[in-house]
Amino acid sequence: MRRLIDHLEIARARHRTHNERGAIAVTTALALVVLLGFAAIAIDVGMMYEERAQLQNGADSAALAIAQNCIESPTTCSASASQLASDIARDNTRDNLSEIASLTFPTSASVRVQTQAKDGQADAGKLALAIAPLLGVDDPSISAAAFASWGGPGTGPAMLPIAVSHCQATKAFEQSGSTVVLDITGKSSLPGCAHEGRPVPGGFGWFRQGTKAECGQETSYDDIVFSDPGNDFAGSCDEVLKNLLNKSIGDTLLLPVYDSTSDSGNNAKYYISGWIAFKVTGWNFGGNAKDDNNVNVREHANQGLCTGNCRGIIGSFVRYASLDELYTDDGPLTYGAAVVKLSN
Repeated sequence: MRRLIDHLEIARARHRTHNERGAIAVTTALALVVLLGFAAIAIDVGMMYEERAQLQNGADSAALAIAQNCIESPTTCSASASQLASDIARDNTRDNLSEIASLTFPTSASVRVQTQAKDGQADAGKLALAIAPLLGVDDPSISAAAFASWGGPGTGPAMLPIAVSHCQATKAFEQSGSTVVLDITGKSSLPGCAHEGRPVPGGFGWFRQGTKAECGQETSYDDIVFSDPGNDFAGSCDEVLKNLLNKSIGDTLLLPVYDSTSDSGNNAKYYISGWIAFKVTGWNFGGNAKDDNNVNVREHANQGLCTGNCRGIIGSFVRYASLDELYTDDGPLTYGAAVVKLSN
């Protein structure tokens, strides 16, 4: 023990001799720089990531909104794009501070939106940091970009196996969204619209790709499908109508359009040429089509437009932008329906 005490006395004497008291201050200063660095990483980098995430949300939402507006209201597309993008980008930030750095239409069917930070304490496009400037780090530029493109629906599920004639599809827009009945028994509520080619039993008909009509069967804009002229209701459609009734899948469906037919009966063929959007307001399917209460499925909002022997859906043709990833966007834009795809 005595030796240990002597050793400590000698060490203390040497420390006094070499005047090393300032070493602690230097070590503390160096440690403070390191701690500030870690604080900058923890606080400032976190702020940067959060800001960029908000800017990305704003860019994505703005690009999608502009794309939808260009499809559904093409005459106001360019004029309203800038204000629409600014409002949406700002609404997607917690402090309502962001701005549009650029907005361009690379093609007639695409839009690119770039958002950037807007901070009253920093230059345009830059984010004022809390600690990093103390270390000589400049305020960083923060921005995000999104690209949205659209094309006609190509391949996807026909939620209801009903094909619409080209005549109905083109006359629909002359009616400015008027209510029509798509009666699968062949009656048309749009004057002058008979089926192109030879009349097909079943009217607009159920159509099938296998042995019978099915809801949700994958269909392409260049398919040839067959008529299912009977009045039998596909059991796979029960769930579709229940979801429509509850609005859990929305009330706008994409329906295939055919531009010509051939043959007749079960051998009748529909030549699919595209898709059209139909906003459903009612329907009437008798026979074995049941709802949750085991009652024949009939949406009472049809206001008597499809009664008696009528079998079909009621609603209006609309311009429509689908975000459903189940549809490809490589089809024609002929009938006012489109699929929007987003990329950064």
